[in-house]
Amino acid sequence: MTANFLDTELEALSAYLTAGLGLAFPPARWADLERQINSAAEEFGYGDGRAFVNWLLASPLSQAQVAMLAAHLTIPETYFWREPQVFKALRTSILPALIRQRAAGTRRLRLWCAGCSTGEEVYSIAILLSELVLVRDDWEITLLATDINARVMQRAAAGVYGEWSFRDTPPGLREYYFTRRPDGQYEVLPQLRTMVTFAQLNLAEDSYPSLLTNTQSMDVIFCRNVLMYFDLERSRAAAQRLYQALTPGGWLVVAAAEVSDRRFPLFTPVAFPGVYLYRRDDGLASGALPTLVRSAAPTVTSPSPQPARVRPAPDPAPAETGRLRPATVSAAADPQPQEALKARDLAGQGKLAESLSEKSDQ
Repeated sequence: MTANFLDTELEALSAYLTAGLGLAFPPARWADLERQINSAAEEFGYGDGRAFVNWLLASPLSQAQVAMLAAHLTIPETYFWREPQVFKALRTSILPALIRQRAAGTRRLRLWCAGCSTGEEVYSIAILLSELVLVRDDWEITLLATDINARVMQRAAAGVYGEWSFRDTPPGLREYYFTRRPDGQYEVLPQLRTMVTFAQLNLAEDSYPSLLTNTQSMDVIFCRNVLMYFDLERSRAAAQRLYQALTPGGWLVVAAAEVSDRRFPLFTPVAFPGVYLYRRDDGLASGALPTLVRSAAPTVTSPSPQPARVRPAPDPAPAETGRLRPATVSAAADPQPQEALKARDLAGQGKLAESLSEKSDQ
């Protein structure tokens, strides 16, 4: 039975979820919370939503139960090459510099996609790495993908996607890096799938950085559209742990809507065309990467650049068989934060037509 909760009950439930999962549900989102918690009650075997909440507030949850609950409270909605200006900055400045630094030494790169959802982001990173680095035995590349929601990670590990995941994605990416299946969906190439290690992790907990979770000494961390659902205190705590998980000079990538000097006081914001990224500076010389422009802490990103036309590159020469076929990709910019959240929520509810309409109105 669907329960209509009192404000006092929703307030208590919101406080519980913030403390346990880091997810913030202010009063403006209580209608969503009520709908999502009633849906969760059914899966947990409760015919009455209020009885489920009473049990929830009084009982410690197992990891499997946390994953079940998170599946109802988080929106697993993303797509390939989201915010292309981020990938342009990685392609033209950040990763080439790291590759040059490591080529004569450790030949090691470590990247972490924290909050990987259904996997489109981490496979976008894998594609970029395959274009820039010969994926061979003499390079040790770690590409870790974590999420609190074990179900979406199962979908990510399968690497099978429909047309919706390729919106705003140039055709070159799909043709080069995916195989079309008889059912019309697209399966990521095995070379990309084997680059990624998936693991369940709750960013609201203090299990990182750690050798046990393989979350230490990262060169680049993607954590987009995750901390925006945390309250300020917990997002700052998570940002501090992410800072500690990076190597000196490492990079944190957050969504445009999350850029904030209040959330990330330890980081140095760095301006690239159309986007701000964060760096663990540790007093590094400002001339280490001369193409970068250091900036005061921003509150919004700069306007996105115009997308480039796609010109697929030829297949690699036989000597480069360890490398996937490259495609130069670009895409239209992400929508503004408020519209993006609305479209994302609609898509997460399965209302794809409404979500597409929301996207096309921008």
